[in-house]
Amino acid sequence: MFRMTPLSRIRPAAAAVLIAQLAGLVAAGPAQAADAGRITGPDINRPGVALPLDRQNSGSVVRQSQSGSGEGAEGNSGAPSQVQMTKQPSLFIHPVRGFSLPLPAGVAVSHRGKEMHVAVRSPKGYVMNLQTGDSNALVPLPAMLGRLESHYLGERGPWLRKLSDGAFNVAGLPGVDATYQGHRTKTRVVIARGNRTDFVFTFTAPLDLYAEHGQIFDWVLTNFTPGDGERPAQAPVADAKGEGVPKSAGNVPVRAGDSVASMAAGRPKPRPSAAPPPDMNRFVEPGYGFLMDYPKQWTVSKPTAFTATFSGPEGAASHDAVVSVQNVNPAGARTGDESAVMATADLLKALESGTQGMTVLGEGKLAESPGSQFIARYEYAGKVYRKWAVVVPRPEGTIAHIWSFTAPEGSFDSYRPVAESMLWSWTLTQ
Repeated sequence: MFRMTPLSRIRPAAAAVLIAQLAGLVAAGPAQAADAGRITGPDINRPGVALPLDRQNSGSVVRQSQSGSGEGAEGNSGAPSQVQMTKQPSLFIHPVRGFSLPLPAGVAVSHRGKEMHVAVRSPKGYVMNLQTGDSNALVPLPAMLGRLESHYLGERGPWLRKLSDGAFNVAGLPGVDATYQGHRTKTRVVIARGNRTDFVFTFTAPLDLYAEHGQIFDWVLTNFTPGDGERPAQAPVADAKGEGVPKSAGNVPVRAGDSVASMAAGRPKPRPSAAPPPDMNRFVEPGYGFLMDYPKQWTVSKPTAFTATFSGPEGAASHDAVVSVQNVNPAGARTGDESAVMATADLLKALESGTQGMTVLGEGKLAESPGSQFIARYEYAGKVYRKWAVVVPRPEGTIAHIWSFTAPEGSFDSYRPVAESMLWSWTLTQ
């Protein structure tokens, strides 16, 4: 018994990005009526809502019935609620815990009991569940995982063996992450602890489909938002070396250079830097002022204390597809908005003077965040490149962040979906 509203009704830009991310992954199904609870647009202030300049169609609007009648509606018995199919990417806003759970298109969604545990089933064959309860600091997260294993792991349970486990971070909440193999399926369990709530996420898919549909579960975890008061005062971050136990970033000031580097080829000239392990998939470093997810097979380099670049491994075609984030603090800027305007102008000037035939293909303000974006085409070192740049100010101070995706023109569109997913995850931190 919940009402579902597609993202396009509330936040068209964010909906368009989500729809683009998930296009073709799940089949759309017919919408069915339900009531109570709500699925609506998130109230998140992340620069990743920037809409690609040539994809500003928000998609169709689906109106859902709010009727309380209907066969299968849940009462107080704890039976499953009425099942509803999502027609496009949506958000479920939990009426009890206040969290926002993103949902892909074409899945059946139901909830159970007063706690409203959420169950998601796809006709593609995968199942996701989110169960919640009051946070219990007396039981460590590994012990909670152990309790699940006592029921499900072993000869009598559906899990034959454990494949991996380790520390994890879900939207700023400390957690644990484990994967199990069954007879014909593979299951991933993520447990996260907020100040008020313990969250238990599970994802199960057939062995031959797990790698494909596991990307959807990653998308859900990346865009999950806990309710008010759940995050600790100092959010834990992943260790810079990718190792297990999270640590606090502390009150580290955000570092910034005083001028813009054009980085026409997407990355500055090579400098000695230690590459992270290949299994890292989230960049969270004190002093950079942001977090961002990137493909596990990609590498990250930090040529300066205020620039980070991400690309495929050397020798691979994806090595020439580069996403970078540079922090700048232009001289004379009095506000963050002024810094963003000056940084944009400086970047365009640097590209114009440092490349040949630079042309701006499109530019404009961001749909839902302060700042601006542009796409440019130019020739550099004998190659034709395209660069998509998004420039946003920090909420306080005079620092601006420049996010950019650069690639040879022939491969720009091929790697653009990857860049868009990284942009969506890009979040400014304290």
